[in-house]
Amino acid sequence: MNRKSLAILALITGVGIGIRIIPSLTSYGWGNDFGIYYTITQDYIRSRLAVIDVPSPWGISGYGSFPVMYWVISVIYFFTGIKWVYLLKFVPPVFGGLTVTIIYFIAKEITKDERVAFLSAIFLAVDPVQAYQTSISSILVFGHFFGLLTILTFLTSFRNTKYFVSATVFSVLLVMSHQLSTFMYLLEMLGILAYYKLSRGSIGLYHKIYIEAFSSFMFLYWIINVKHTLGFISGGSLGIPWYITISIYFVLLTLFISLPKKYTSSLLWAIKKLRPINYKHTTKLAVLLSFVIPLAGIVLMRRYITNITGYTFAVFIPILLTVSIASVGYIVAWKKYPVLLGMLALLLVTAIYAVATMSTVLLPGRFFEYIFEILSIYDAAGLYSYIDSRRPKGIKIEYVKSNSLGARQLWDVSVGQPGIGPTAIVYSKVNSRSYQATYYYEKKRYSKSQVISAIVLFIVLIGSASAVYPLGQVVVPSGTQAISYQDEYAINWVVAHDTGNYSVLSDHRLGLMIEAYNITDPFEYASYVWNSTDYAVIVPQLLGEYKNISMHPVEFILIDNYMYKDGVWGYKGGVNPDIPPIKFTNQSFLKFVAQPFIPVYFNFSASTGDWAMVVAVNWTFISEKYHFEVPVGLLNLTFNNSVNAVQLLQIVNPALIPYYTSYYQG
Repeated sequence: MNRKSLAILALITGVGIGIRIIPSLTSYGWGNDFGIYYTITQDYIRSRLAVIDVPSPWGISGYGSFPVMYWVISVIYFFTGIKWVYLLKFVPPVFGGLTVTIIYFIAKEITKDERVAFLSAIFLAVDPVQAYQTSISSILVFGHFFGLLTILTFLTSFRNTKYFVSATVFSVLLVMSHQLSTFMYLLEMLGILAYYKLSRGSIGLYHKIYIEAFSSFMFLYWIINVKHTLGFISGGSLGIPWYITISIYFVLLTLFISLPKKYTSSLLWAIKKLRPINYKHTTKLAVLLSFVIPLAGIVLMRRYITNITGYTFAVFIPILLTVSIASVGYIVAWKKYPVLLGMLALLLVTAIYAVATMSTVLLPGRFFEYIFEILSIYDAAGLYSYIDSRRPKGIKIEYVKSNSLGARQLWDVSVGQPGIGPTAIVYSKVNSRSYQATYYYEKKRYSKSQVISAIVLFIVLIGSASAVYPLGQVVVPSGTQAISYQDEYAINWVVAHDTGNYSVLSDHRLGLMIEAYNITDPFEYASYVWNSTDYAVIVPQLLGEYKNISMHPVEFILIDNYMYKDGVWGYKGGVNPDIPPIKFTNQSFLKFVAQPFIPVYFNFSASTGDWAMVVAVNWTFISEKYHFEVPVGLLNLTFNNSVNAVQLLQIVNPALIPYYTSYYQG
């Protein structure tokens, strides 16, 4: 790789990292589960041990059972002394941006064309789906990083078996990075293996051993080290017992890799029947359908997309355009890069299965970030193939001169592609007189189609880069994954004033940060507190009485600008994270600035518009006004300061002040 290529790749990777690191630069933390990783990273740092399992403070996804991210952060911390909370913020998005470099090498390995590889890296650098997901402080990012490294070395091993060593190392790190990513990249590897098996009739012994060993290690690691794995396996296979599901997998895998060549030839013949029809309008039709069909799907399913509105619908346009370009790449892949078909096939089939079965384990939306990694190569192959096919074939005559009398004359000469040099001498007879003409052949550098394609590419790339975080606001149920500095200041205030006997109520995002300080937050169970003004149902929840569970009474409530704008997300989140947030009405929000609530802390940033407020529960008022039996300890809580409600509302939403004055001030 020469210096010029290295510089170009470094620039593209830098753009990818820059896009992914933006939220970490502008907020205290980025990720709905940032509080979980904050807690577990802290435990790893303090333990100073290479442990492989730390209990997670919330959820059933085994956050503490996949140690690679914590190991990476711990190693950097011990060698540099950089605060680990900064490392938790910035290391994951940097690794997310480095996936751009890996996709370059994967594309180059498949296509053997550096130009296609560069285009692949460019498309992935700005891809809204993958960029958003790999910007988050999460073990998921390391699943993508080591998953793509596994794919790269696995592909290369078909050319050179020495890459089995690195493929094995990266595979182990993948399994220990993230559960869902391991499953997704296994599907890609199986697709690659299927391609080579069908095209060659057989695969080598090393590849047979590798895929069997990888699968065995994956299942053993999950079963031994990851809680709820058995439910994950059986839940994703329509309730079939986990041991039967695993047995079926290994039986089918062994049968396929041992299939005689006569049967693989028949399978290959059948698959080739799926090849796109070679018709002059095939490409145009594919581009049109690949835009219209997903567009129709978004329109039909828009009620399931939490925050979509008329104008936010525009964030899907760049994504739909990249899918359209990828459809051209799909046609090209059949002709030149069939291994790409294998990489994508099982992912798509499994995603369709997840949609058809309405799986709550294999969530259909989680497939997209992995699919779009492969589509970046499809995009590059399709776009480059189209641009290359539109190279100018015509010849431009620079000048024509010289006749027998020495006078200059210009005339049109029709010529074809020259077969000799840049110049030629021709003789022509005009009006019975002989002329000698010298003319120069000059190829056009770019055709009109190429220029238009370049403009479209520029628009798609800029649109994609601009859509990364607006897309997240539309499709992520919480609306945001940001924890602002105002939130952190408010949490610090709560920690300093918490008595240690009660809970603090907020949403999932802030609740997990609160729990990092060993303070309970019942965000999963509270609903009436947020959406009701009927204290007959509000007070029992404030007392900690929820459906089927009892918790500590609430001492403080933390609300920020994101909760006010997007709603309170996290109710029943452990059961179904796609449940929409609970939205505030004017009345349901205003109750928090009047008795029985007392605003005791408010922090506002004029530069960012972020704010956070802490509200104390006045249990004495509740006891006297609503006649609930309140524990004595709650009645003894006192608050030495309060925030002026009108001044607070002036910042939050001045339009609320008349409502507050009319209905609440008294």
